[in-house]
Amino acid sequence: MLFPALSINRLLLMAFLLPSALASVGFWLWIGQINQDIEAASRTEQTVLLAKALDNVAHQHAVERGLTAGFLGSRGEKNGDAVKAQRLKADAAVENLQSLIQSNQLEAIPAKDIEHIFTPLNQALAGKVTLRSDVDKLQGSQAFGFYSNINTVALDGIRLASTDINDPDLSAKVSTWLSLLWLKERAGQVRGALNGVFAAGQTGERRMSKSAALCWMNAITCSKLNA
Repeated sequence: MLFPALSINRLLLMAFLLPSALASVGFWLWIGQINQDIEAASRTEQTVLLAKALDNVAHQHAVERGLTAGFLGSRGEKNGDAVKAQRLKADAAVENLQSLIQSNQLEAIPAKDIEHIFTPLNQALAGKVTLRSDVDKLQGSQAFGFYSNINTVALDGIRLASTDINDPDLSAKVSTWLSLLWLKERAGQVRGALNGVFAAGQTGERRMSKSAALCWMNAITCSKLNA
């Protein structure tokens, strides 16, 4: 009689433990899903934060580009103080991005993803001190391309960051926002080129060709955005 009694006890124990085990597994799977949802939401929020910081870097350097073009075009007679003030703003935008990356505000974004974005930008920013020194000496012939490259890399960083947004609606909004940022960048390039033309007080063939090419690129960007 002992064996049947033990068998019944075991059956009763199993009848109790099995549902408990299944409930426990289900509970931890549910908790795991909640944690994944929270992590995804945190990553999305932090990605938007990173994108805004990158946009500010692009914007401040675009303004510096335009003022620099006017300064060089006037042979140093215009925009001198404005250029110096804008350089501080551009540097502050970079410092803000660096502080953001070094803080724990982007901890949901893998370090390798941040490095993939920031390394090219850091390379684009290298040589800025030397370039500004050349500009001060009215020798900044490479300034326009230098600043435009910084902005291109920064906006491309936003594109790379936005690939981690899983929310379809938010992803679509960020994509539209990025298209508008590219439109603003193209318009800034045209404005910067024209600043140089107007500050110089004369229009050479090379200046006009460059301005016309930028206007054409801007028109193409508008057509793509409206498509």
